[in-house]
Amino acid sequence: MALEVKTKAKIFKNLEVLAEFNITLKAPYVKPLEDKLYELRTKDSKGIYRIVYFAHKEQTFFAKWLYKKTQATPIK
Repeated sequence: MALEVKTKAKIFKNLEVLAEFNITLKAPYVKPLEDKLYELRTKDSKGIYRIVYFAHKEQTFFAKWLYKKTQATPIK
């Protein structure tokens, strides 16, 4: 999936905010999924791009990214 330049810019901006605030970052940028598992959310006109990550000892590890048109995030 090719992302539009504007969407890429929004995602990178949110990644910069996450890098600055790390695990203290909250909504609307971040939604907790499970214990120590979070999603970084970036909205555009087509839906929401979500990057699933976890943090350990002040480091952030990215697990997966996905594009959703609906609100629900399946747990699998």
